[in-house]
Amino acid sequence: MRAVGKLAEQVLRSLVAGLRHGDDYRKVDNCGGAFMPVTVEFIGKCLLGDLFSVAHYYEQNGDLMRDPEMVFLRDSGGRFFPTYFRQDGGLGFEQESADLLKGTFHPVMQAEHADFADLWMRNVREQQHLG
Repeated sequence: MRAVGKLAEQVLRSLVAGLRHGDDYRKVDNCGGAFMPVTVEFIGKCLLGDLFSVAHYYEQNGDLMRDPEMVFLRDSGGRFFPTYFRQDGGLGFEQESADLLKGTFHPVMQAEHADFADLWMRNVREQQHLG
């Protein structure tokens, strides 16, 4: 599997810092409403490492919509690997690029998720004024 790039890894490290339990989450909103806040949750552990959800949410007809949500595996070396992508609304879709229970992944899709995560985390860094 392909890890995210160094900049995205730095952003993800700052977003997940201190999140270690199933009820741990944080909402990052440093932009005064100009951009959507980023919600980060510790969602569990697997044999390969810790799992985190990172998402932008908006409300539509009383439902929370993901715009988008990605799940990242953080391995013992601190590298982050995207494993899941979901985009709600309109022609929304859901993609699981790695099945961690089976130990399988879709190389092309997972690499595309890593590319997207690199771009998204660069935007999150700029929008949320993260170091």
